[in-house]
Amino acid sequence: MSDPTPFDIQKINVPISATDLAKYKELRLTSLLKDPQFFGSNYKREAAFSEQDWRYRLDSTDKATFIVKESNDKWIGTLTVLGPSSDLDLTALLGLGVLGDNINRNIYIMVGLWVNSAFRSKGLGKRLIQQALSWAREHIPYENNDTAKIAILEVHRSNIVGKVVYQKCGFRVIPKAESGEDGTEWMIKDLDS
Repeated sequence: MSDPTPFDIQKINVPISATDLAKYKELRLTSLLKDPQFFGSNYKREAAFSEQDWRYRLDSTDKATFIVKESNDKWIGTLTVLGPSSDLDLTALLGLGVLGDNINRNIYIMVGLWVNSAFRSKGLGKRLIQQALSWAREHIPYENNDTAKIAILEVHRSNIVGKVVYQKCGFRVIPKAESGEDGTEWMIKDLDS
């Protein structure tokens, strides 16, 4: 009997293998080419990354990158969650009012959600988000390990489908958060409830 869901969601193992690094690089660059409007980076910048740059992005226990792959092992989607101990500078978020009363909580930032357009509307984005949230709930940060956890993300207002998926996963818009980018808003989810 064949598997009714020919897609597998996996966390990229750390340290990343050379094969997986090449697959991730291809996936990320494809996402930047196909949907540049939804990213804070661009193809030209990341195409110039060295292998060390790519490894730095992926080889950390303080963040996790998840991928969707087809049964033929082709990678077709991705999402990264940055943990509170990763190299996060939350100063800009504080200035924007994004964190509000949540500054003393462990903050997980979700970035880079993308699914190849040929595979959208199959629930893959939602599955990536659920896996990332599960990792964040189980992750034990080096500091504040007894502190409550939240997940936040920034979404373009024009990304209606993405926003709906986030809302289905329990995220809500932060009403008074002003974005530093035109046309984006911040969303938040309590991970302890």
